[in-house]
Amino acid sequence: MVNTEKAENLNTPLKLLVISALLIAIVIGFTIADKEKDEEKTEEVPTVKTEEVPTVKTEEVPTVKTEEVPTVGMDEIEALAKCVYGEARGCSDEEMKMVVHTVLNRVSSSKFPNTIMEVLTQKGQFVGYREEHPILDNIREIVLEALEEEPPSNIYSDYTTDYLFFSGKGGHNWFRRDY
Repeated sequence: MVNTEKAENLNTPLKLLVISALLIAIVIGFTIADKEKDEEKTEEVPTVKTEEVPTVKTEEVPTVKTEEVPTVGMDEIEALAKCVYGEARGCSDEEMKMVVHTVLNRVSSSKFPNTIMEVLTQKGQFVGYREEHPILDNIREIVLEALEEEPPSNIYSDYTTDYLFFSGKGGHNWFRRDY
């Protein structure tokens, strides 16, 4: 006969060992599971919702070749004022401006010299222009206004007319395209 008391005594430590092992396994399992959750938490990157931006079709803008814009210096402004003094003093402001436009039209014409000074001093032309003429403030202002009226892309292009010639009798000038 087997002593049952002895067997029970042996089973108790074995039972305790098995229960302890199971408890250790459970604790280790929970520890590993918690560790994996912590790693997952640190690896999570918040995502930002983005909307897709529609692409806009753009047309290619052709480049426009522009001429170099000549500048009118103070010497030329003063020369134009002297010309207006000699050619249109006593005329209306509009006629004085038209004298300036006529000079600029000639500069842009292939029939005449290429600069304001060359046009003003061309032999037999603008006989009213004299270096010794005074520069009156009101005439200088009219010259500046006439220059500002010109399109900025080419100040030597015709603004109001394509007049290249004029003649007059002191108080009035007549402007024309041909001589």
